[in-house]
Amino acid sequence: MTEQRFVAKTFTCRYDAKEDRLLLTLNYLFVEDRIDFWITRSFLLKLLPIFFDFSPTNDASKSTQALADTKEPTDASTYILTYKEPLLLESVDFKRMEQGTILVFKNLERSIFCEALLNEVDMKSFMSLLLGSVPKYEWGMYNI
Repeated sequence: MTEQRFVAKTFTCRYDAKEDRLLLTLNYLFVEDRIDFWITRSFLLKLLPIFFDFSPTNDASKSTQALADTKEPTDASTYILTYKEPLLLESVDFKRMEQGTILVFKNLERSIFCEALLNEVDMKSFMSLLLGSVPKYEWGMYNI
């Protein structure tokens, strides 16, 4: 199977109660580059310490308004129309760079790799997106 590589441009995340998993959608606006990843509870629990290690420290000069300004609402009709069968997120690589953090989301079974370069604000926003989608009490993450 040939390797497929993509660049993540947009992030959308929601909890699917039927599957009891998070659905992380990358590039929902771009049909050819859209990738839907399932994130299981156990995998997210393994990822969180790494996310916290790579997330920027609290800096008073970074306002929460800056985070709010980076979020664009997901267009529900486009999101539904471009739906693709989700793949299991099997691995995420983290690499610190001068410009920010590179994340590589992987499904090894299908050899699909999606890379994102996130600056400090984007990284905080992405973590907020993930954690905001988690059913905190049901998954035992209410204190995060």
